[in-house]
Amino acid sequence: MIGINNISVEFLSDTIWLNIVAGLILLTLAFFLYLRTNPPIPKYLKAIFISLRVIAILALLCALFEPILSYEQSFSRKPRIALLLDESKSIDKVENELSRRARRDSLFSSSAFEFITDRADVVTYYFGENISEDVSKVKTDATSLADAVMYVGSHQIESEFDYQILFSDGNSNTGRQVDAITSLLKTKTHSVDLSLGGKRYDLSVVEIDYNPVMFSERTTEIKLKVKWENSESQTIPIQLMDSNRVVAQSTFSINQSEGFGEIVLTYRPSESGQKILTLKVATTETEENKSNNTKSFSVKVLKSKLEILLLSENPDYELSFLKKRLEKSDKYNIELRLLGRKSGNLSGLIPSRQSELNKYDLIIIHDVSPALLSSRQELFDSYLQDKGGSIWFLLGENYAASEISPWFNSLLPFSQTQKSHVLYRSFHAEPSEGNLYHPSIRIAENQTAIRQGWAELPPFEQIVRCESVLPQATILAFASGLINQNGNQIPIIGFVRNGPGKVLAVAAQPFWNFGFLSIGFGESDEAYTSFIEGSVDWLTVSDDLEPIRIFPQKSIFTRGEVVQFDGFAFDLGYRPIKNVTGTVVLKGSENNLYQADLLMVDDGKYKAILQNIKPDRYTYQAVFVKDGRTLKDVTGQIEVGEFSLEEFNRDGDSQNLKMIASIAGGTYTTATDFEKLVQTIELQPIEVIKKTEVNLWDKLLLLILFISALSLEWLIRKLNQLI
Repeated sequence: MIGINNISVEFLSDTIWLNIVAGLILLTLAFFLYLRTNPPIPKYLKAIFISLRVIAILALLCALFEPILSYEQSFSRKPRIALLLDESKSIDKVENELSRRARRDSLFSSSAFEFITDRADVVTYYFGENISEDVSKVKTDATSLADAVMYVGSHQIESEFDYQILFSDGNSNTGRQVDAITSLLKTKTHSVDLSLGGKRYDLSVVEIDYNPVMFSERTTEIKLKVKWENSESQTIPIQLMDSNRVVAQSTFSINQSEGFGEIVLTYRPSESGQKILTLKVATTETEENKSNNTKSFSVKVLKSKLEILLLSENPDYELSFLKKRLEKSDKYNIELRLLGRKSGNLSGLIPSRQSELNKYDLIIIHDVSPALLSSRQELFDSYLQDKGGSIWFLLGENYAASEISPWFNSLLPFSQTQKSHVLYRSFHAEPSEGNLYHPSIRIAENQTAIRQGWAELPPFEQIVRCESVLPQATILAFASGLINQNGNQIPIIGFVRNGPGKVLAVAAQPFWNFGFLSIGFGESDEAYTSFIEGSVDWLTVSDDLEPIRIFPQKSIFTRGEVVQFDGFAFDLGYRPIKNVTGTVVLKGSENNLYQADLLMVDDGKYKAILQNIKPDRYTYQAVFVKDGRTLKDVTGQIEVGEFSLEEFNRDGDSQNLKMIASIAGGTYTTATDFEKLVQTIELQPIEVIKKTEVNLWDKLLLLILFISALSLEWLIRKLNQLI
């Protein structure tokens, strides 16, 4: 409600009485000079002339008296409150699993803050190195706390505030010092401390060194690097978790206030499969940031003992050498079942129950006629499609001479179109160029050696001519020099996926002489071993983890921080690929280029280090190359941030906030006591009396009135020929 009262007029002239006398004289003269005129003039003209002369004299007197009109207006209004919100980078620091920003935002959603906004007019300002009502214009790399408070508190802006509430962590690293504004701050200021105060203990997991491929029931080491600060002497428990189960644990002793340390955990996986493991360092109630105490990583755990079923209808040297080779390794449990009439004490049957079949990780079927297998069609289909099992077919005379079985042929990557006899011909295997590093083909460590190795192995002597190839099949090797009726090479090694299951087929024999003849000439059977174990490894490993990958340790780095890329290079059987070279190239928005090599740190493990990277947003390209052939090419983006005073020290400073509140007549409080602060702020409507003074004597209107009155008088006299 607005009311106007106490209206008054005051005169500023020091010669009031002299002005009064002069005014009376001038008014008397104006009246008597026109009372009698010669020649006489009409009365109406006299009245006009006298009025104009009086108006001119009064305007002159008003200027001489210097009058001031004053009055008062009284009304009520809501309190006006300025909110000062800290937007610097230190406000994002996490303490007790909650960032300072999140702590502040939770206050804004509280009933206490709603109580303020309902009863006061609130204006929000954001500050960092500068202050603005537009948060997007705030520079967040530094904090000028004193300048922000002074911007509002010293009435440097147009609107005055009754209070200001400062939400900050107290960190100030640029601009004026807080103690330098004690005599300048005029507005009552309350400060809310968003930090938890002081230098707090914090421990973080920096890096984990581990083998991405492990074996069940075999011990492996996991190395953990940690960093801590502001610590007392203590012993920290460390746990390795698989889901919610502790699978390894240790302790680490801290004997100094800050530093780095390395802990080695011994882990023995109990079962195979892909696992997401989590390293967890114990937290304390006073720890600043508990979220950086854990780190998860993915590993592939392979079976240390594979169950392999060998089925054969026609045992020969091939089967004998294959069985002996597998039995030499401690990775396999071999069960042989002979299905022919001359099986002797090794005679057996094809498993008749699904549970019996599913217990095997791999089934090797050596020259078994389709008719014997067709009675177990549903079992084999379920084994492949439901269990994700694997079958290795060694095709020979029994398959070649059998009637065509559509079901059996649908399992194979390639098949014959009509029954026939095996073709006896001497030939070598010619690897497919696109699959030289497949585990079944990779008998050497580079492409040239792989090609040469297959060409120098003893030749195959027989082949089942399989001229029908499934569209989804992958051919690993062809028979060198042999073509079918359509002019295409005849496949001898290939695979096809059947749901999650895998089927590998070999249509040429013998390959037992790869090892036998080499040993006979005083050489090793490395090629034979590599072919057998590579095939078995690939068949028995699921494809749930990418064997070749390159990635940055994180997506955002700070200026001066080492930018690290990690790489893993394994074949599809999870055997390390040797002699791989790799590079990582960073390209910035201003075409800044940085490059580093991916260097081997362990079998199959690589690391690239880039230092002194300028702040920018970078596109990276990371490549693994083997013998001129690209194994992996990945691209992505990382960011290197600008240097920030906020990153140098992000500790809160409650003393700054207490000083501001003290010198400005306000209250200091923590975020947890914000509701108590609100209860102390007077939010009742404020009665305002506004006094207004209007200077009448120096107005242009008086001058215009004086000149206009005299001019009009002169004009009328002129028109009436009185001049």
